[in-house]
Amino acid sequence: MDSEEWTDAKAGRVESSVDRRTILSENRTVFATELTYAAWVRTALVALVGGVGVVAALG
Repeated sequence: MDSEEWTDAKAGRVESSVDRRTILSENRTVFATELTYAAWVRTALVALVGGVGVVAALG
């Protein structure tokens, strides 16, 4: 087998390492997008809770 190929034993197929790297990079991109979205949601919730806390403390 060529060093530029890998075998998926369960599926019984051979793909080039370029295809594998492309798939892995797409997965990393999706994961990074999910993490960014989670950070925005977390920041929004902290701002909301902080605002409610300030309103409750100041009356």
